[in-house]
Amino acid sequence: MLISALLILLLPFLFLIFSFGKRNNKHLFLISIYFISCSVLLVVSTLYTATVSNYNSGIALDMNLLFFFRQKPLHVVTLSRLYNLSVALFMLSATISVLVIKKRAQLQLVSLLAIITLFLYLNDPNTTSDVFILQYTGNNKPLINVIYNNLGTINNIIVCLYLGFPLYCINQRIRNTKIQFMVKNYRILSICMLIIDIYFMLILNVFFKTIRYSNIDLAKLPIERTDSYIATIPIFITFLLIFSVIFILLYFKPFNNLIIKPRYSVANNMKNTSNNLNMILHTYKNAFITVDRIASTINDCLANGNDDTIKSCTKTLNIISADQLDKINKTLFLTRIKDFTSTKVNIADTVNLAVNESKIPENIKVTVTSESPIINVLGEHFYLKEVFKNLIENSITALEQTDKEEKVIEIKSYTDDEFVIIEVFDNGCGIYNKSKSEIFDLYSSSKPKKECGGIGLYFVHNIISLLNGEIEVSSSVNEYTLFLIILPRYDK
Repeated sequence: MLISALLILLLPFLFLIFSFGKRNNKHLFLISIYFISCSVLLVVSTLYTATVSNYNSGIALDMNLLFFFRQKPLHVVTLSRLYNLSVALFMLSATISVLVIKKRAQLQLVSLLAIITLFLYLNDPNTTSDVFILQYTGNNKPLINVIYNNLGTINNIIVCLYLGFPLYCINQRIRNTKIQFMVKNYRILSICMLIIDIYFMLILNVFFKTIRYSNIDLAKLPIERTDSYIATIPIFITFLLIFSVIFILLYFKPFNNLIIKPRYSVANNMKNTSNNLNMILHTYKNAFITVDRIASTINDCLANGNDDTIKSCTKTLNIISADQLDKINKTLFLTRIKDFTSTKVNIADTVNLAVNESKIPENIKVTVTSESPIINVLGEHFYLKEVFKNLIENSITALEQTDKEEKVIEIKSYTDDEFVIIEVFDNGCGIYNKSKSEIFDLYSSSKPKKECGGIGLYFVHNIISLLNGEIEVSSSVNEYTLFLIILPRYDK
């Protein structure tokens, strides 16, 4: 059993590395502290059982660890306190999960911490000893008698409260959120927490059912327990628990922060970058070929004295140079993001300004709706405006590639508890499935070859990432494209 506890402790530490090494991994942090609390309870319960019974394990390594810990044996009262603290640690994990899942839960936090304190006080061996003395000296009080006569039931109610309340909070968040990836994350988090809750109840009520918080009856020690399989079965259940949670995390890939691109994906990105860079340089090459031909025409006209043709050619040169300089400046601007100072930005105003500054054709209808006239995030106004201008430009390009009679761009902004969500929708040509996973890569573009693509969405993704946000895209070919931006809400 000890080897099981020590092995299960490895998993939460790995989770913690990801939690602190990657941003927004609060869900992995919750799973980590749940695992740690179960591991501590498993260790203490094993030591408790080994102290009060003829503990025997079918695994030699487990017994060697047990003998190591027995070199400095703890008193059964101390073990009882450690056991209660282990249960309280699990309750504290549940309290932290409520605080993370349910924002502005100060009242619930204070109540849950108070119940943990009450649990530790009621089940402390000194307290139960004092009550025992009072009961047999005639100084007891009716309320104390009622509490301690039903202490087992009270403890079970408290434990069930801490098992169920986090799951209830997760269910409320799932019902209230409009963000699909958050719904997925919360559902997987609830499944993982439910598995760990079941394992916690197995430790309490099946594996170590003889240990009941403050119940210490030294007259009944030692407890005979000689069947080695009783100590071996929980080890297999522990490994089943670990592999179940790992399978869920690897198969469903939640939390969007543990996704590591495989080598072939990196190779594809390099290939896309090369292809698109080649396309852009080819565009510049064509421009210079045109300039060379026009220069030759001007030389011929100078020899013949044809001033009108020279004027026309000069005007064409000015148009070409201005167009190419604009493309080059845009490339340099979007691929080189400077450090900026974050301030409070009203998303509603920023979106409206981006729409007003965009060159929108008359045959495209743009609608902008906002849940509130003031929806603030922490960011930089200029760069956020450029984000929305690039998304609008992307939608215009998609709409120009269709022959639909009604061409629309819809931009919606609303809040969802701790987040601000902005939707940019168009009913244009859509994005092929092959391109969805690559559209945010540098120089990856689904635009026509003659256009300088592959930079705008790369810029958009970089800015949103710098603001600790997320951007998702959903699309159907020849039907629609929807960009979903999620940013942390700023209420200060």
